[in-house]
Amino acid sequence: MLSRKKIILKYSVIIFFLLLSNIYFKNLKNVYADYLKLPMNEFDVKIGEGYLKFFGIKIYKAKLFSSKNFNKNKLFENKFALDIKYFKNFTSSEIAKISIKEINKLKLGNKVERDSWFHWMKNNFPNISKNDSLIGVFSPKDGFTLYYNNVYFASNSDIEFSKSFFSIWLDKKTSESGLRKKLLKINQ
Repeated sequence: MLSRKKIILKYSVIIFFLLLSNIYFKNLKNVYADYLKLPMNEFDVKIGEGYLKFFGIKIYKAKLFSSKNFNKNKLFENKFALDIKYFKNFTSSEIAKISIKEINKLKLGNKVERDSWFHWMKNNFPNISKNDSLIGVFSPKDGFTLYYNNVYFASNSDIEFSKSFFSIWLDKKTSESGLRKKLLKINQ
């Protein structure tokens, strides 16, 4: 039979290792979480902002961020972030349907590409609740990265899809030209 001292020593060692592992994994989790957070320090200039409204009801607020070297005449040569804060709930399917509808209106991509893009959005966009934010980061070399409430959510390296997606807001032929003008600070 184990003596009382041996039992206490045995449990003390177990508790010590549990505490040590908790500290290690907590720090590892924090490092990983920091990696997943949005690197907004790359986007130190707010280019513009505006609301999408439907019959006067605010749907979302959009803000466009980039660097001081942002060139609105060569949009897709810039790295930028589009931050959208929602005032309504949307499912990932609803967001995908609305997005592909706007891409169709702009006549971007062919049918096979648009079908592929739609399925990717449907499977990779989150369901949105009121006050959630989605931030899409466009990179001319890497495509786009999506952050949901400031935490990495998904990415896509297809440059044509990435350009088509952000064209929903930034193309001259967008269905929301007033919002585009506000995002790009174009005189109205």
